[in-house]
Amino acid sequence: MKSLKIFLVLWIAALPSLLSAQTFVNYTTADGLPSNVVNGVAVDDNNQVWLATDEGVAMFDGTAFTVFTTANGLIDNYILCIAVDADNHIWAGTDLGVSKYSNGNWTNYTTADGLVYNMISYIASDHTGGVWIGTGEGLSHYNGTTFTNYTTANGMPGNMISYIYDDPQGDVWIGTWLTGLARFDGTTFTTYTQASANLMDDNILSVIVDDAGKKWIGSYKGITVLDANNQWLINYRDDCCLYRNYVQDMAFDDQGVLWIGIYVDYLQEGGITMFTNNAWTTFTMDNGLVSEQVKRLAIDQDNFIWIATGNGLSKLKVNNIGFDETDPADFSIYPNPALNELHLNIEAQSAGLRIFDISGRLVMEEILHNSTNTISLDGIQAGSYILELTQGEDVAHSRVLVK
Repeated sequence: MKSLKIFLVLWIAALPSLLSAQTFVNYTTADGLPSNVVNGVAVDDNNQVWLATDEGVAMFDGTAFTVFTTANGLIDNYILCIAVDADNHIWAGTDLGVSKYSNGNWTNYTTADGLVYNMISYIASDHTGGVWIGTGEGLSHYNGTTFTNYTTANGMPGNMISYIYDDPQGDVWIGTWLTGLARFDGTTFTTYTQASANLMDDNILSVIVDDAGKKWIGSYKGITVLDANNQWLINYRDDCCLYRNYVQDMAFDDQGVLWIGIYVDYLQEGGITMFTNNAWTTFTMDNGLVSEQVKRLAIDQDNFIWIATGNGLSKLKVNNIGFDETDPADFSIYPNPALNELHLNIEAQSAGLRIFDISGRLVMEEILHNSTNTISLDGIQAGSYILELTQGEDVAHSRVLVK
């Protein structure tokens, strides 16, 4: 850039190299899904998407859906949850037990084979190659040969399992209904609740651990974050950050962006919230999401976000609108973060100004005719924005925070 350059006040370390816009692609029975009720989604090592529906398991290879039912060996067609293990086997949970897909065949497991209970609520693979299976009456671990079962008799806070996450340090985090969150270190269960750890709620809907070791815990009342030492750090609610409080699922993409699936059944409101660089951006049916009834999320190897809903499947891609970072020089923005107005000093006599939100939507456009300019931020909501200045062929961008 020759004449316009950015002076980054507070955000030089956080300046992104890309401005993002979203594109939804939706799939329903018209596209080959066996049912629009999609209860779960998982991605295998071949980047194929596996879906738990109320009419069987569906596999999408990017072109077509392949459907599996009891006619193919499933224990039941109403699939409640789905997962991929370390050996690329597919696990499908039902009210009658669990089915495993391997080498073209389904194998079924029930209490007769050692499973703690037949009504399956969640399945997750672990770092040892085993599989954790949550049920309404306890937790089962399958090591490839046998089941080991855990209940309140073994130290669990409750037997109704809602979510399971195996973290990189080897701990297993178990969400429960009514009785909080449990951490299993291979020997002992440790319980975290509203009373003991300042959780937002003791009904745990989802759990994930980030690269810094922080635990993000979703519940009916929002998100609680524990630090790397499992101490309370912060709570997030809809009165500051979240679109709504019912956090159904969470996933990190390969850029470290946190994606949050939200659905409030009694309001019939839901969407997908993206959290990055301390900014929260939500996509709903108004943006192209197939349904507000968000159930589960999965992220594939190409960084597509797959969203299982009660009325179809959505694929979300954050597209890139490229721009180059520029060196500090003849242009300044202040204050940053800004509240009611933004001051821009430019060396040039005139320039075009555009401001985009983080989803790529244009929220402001005007021509600057002075070297010193005051821009009103009335009508612009709090969040993270990209400011673009243009003079002739020269274009400069900067991150701006609005409080």
